[in-house]
Amino acid sequence: MRLTIVGRGPSWKDCPFNTEELWGTVTCLTIPELADKKFTKVFYFDDSEAHGNREGIAIAERRNIQILSMAGDVGDRYPIRDVVRDCRSSYFLNTVSYMLAYAIHLKYSKISLHGIDQGPTWELQQAKPHVCYWLGFAAGRGIEITMGRGSLRWAYNIGERPPPEATPIVVSEGICVPA
Repeated sequence: MRLTIVGRGPSWKDCPFNTEELWGTVTCLTIPELADKKFTKVFYFDDSEAHGNREGIAIAERRNIQILSMAGDVGDRYPIRDVVRDCRSSYFLNTVSYMLAYAIHLKYSKISLHGIDQGPTWELQQAKPHVCYWLGFAAGRGIEITMGRGSLRWAYNIGERPPPEATPIVVSEGICVPA
């Protein structure tokens, strides 16, 4: 089975959308250009007050798109115990890492990523190792991985100052304090 995971990063625009399954976060449904795509599952792991979550949940429910979440109050519960037991790992941080682990658990033969750009914000860059871990895990299980141009870009702000979220620290006698 073929799966495409779409994120909100700019590289989603190169996605051909010719796949058996299309997954994204609930906030993908709030992007006008993605609103008409045939999502089969959307994932909701963030705070309901986070930008776009309530709107995305409402759209998914109206369109009868399956919602998977950790909280039992919206959609179906993500099968965390089954996934962790099968993969023998719980190296999760962002929603994409949970989606990849679930795809591995469900034994997809091919996973394509588009719009999983993991930047330029510090929060997105922080999650990149978790996404890469699960991509390597999938490859180790023989799952074919393809990525759209721009997905998982490795460098942001080359030659520029770090984004405001990244604060340099100075180690002083084992205590980290802002510089």
